[in-house]
Amino acid sequence: ADIEKRVQVRMRRQERVHAPEQALRLWAVLDESALRRVVGNRHIMREQLEYLVELSRLPHVTVQVMPFRMGAHPGVNGQYAILEFP
Repeated sequence: ADIEKRVQVRMRRQERVHAPEQALRLWAVLDESALRRVVGNRHIMREQLEYLVELSRLPHVTVQVMPFRMGAHPGVNGQYAILEFP
């Protein structure tokens, strides 16, 4: 049940990012390891990376990558979200 709820939340978030009206503003900061670690297989990873590039071209989406050379950073200790409301 918990996994199903997480999937539903992610699917809803994707719908909101692509919504024609009042699209969700998304700003994602990814650790470089998330882009380099193969999960599934290379084909799946390629599709995921292409999707990130496609999203980053939207005017209301920002995708940033924190490179390895940045060293330790408090933000890499886990997932977090900052929400803003009008």
